[in-house]
Amino acid sequence: MYFQSWKLAYFPISGNVPFDKFGKIYDIARVLTPEDRFDLEAYNAYSPLFLPATYAMTYLIAFTLSTCVIVHTVLYHGPHLAKWD
Repeated sequence: MYFQSWKLAYFPISGNVPFDKFGKIYDIARVLTPEDRFDLEAYNAYSPLFLPATYAMTYLIAFTLSTCVIVHTVLYHGPHLAKWD
C-alpha cells in the first residue's frame, strides 16, 4: 500500500516555488498580518505550505549534511579539540 505523506504527486517534480493546497503558487501575503507577522488563523484558513520534490530533497540534504559535519568534527577531531593546550 502506498501512502503519500508529503502529497508530492499533485505538484511538479522539479519546481522552485512552494504551492498551496490548490496547486497554485503559495501566496505568503495571505498568512501574514499587516505588520508582516505570521497569522496562524489565516494559515489554517488558507492552506499549508507544500514543497515540490526537489525543493523538499534540497532541505533534507542540507539538514543531513549539516548534522554530518558536526558529528564528523566531534568524532574525528574531538580529542584534539578537547585539548586546548
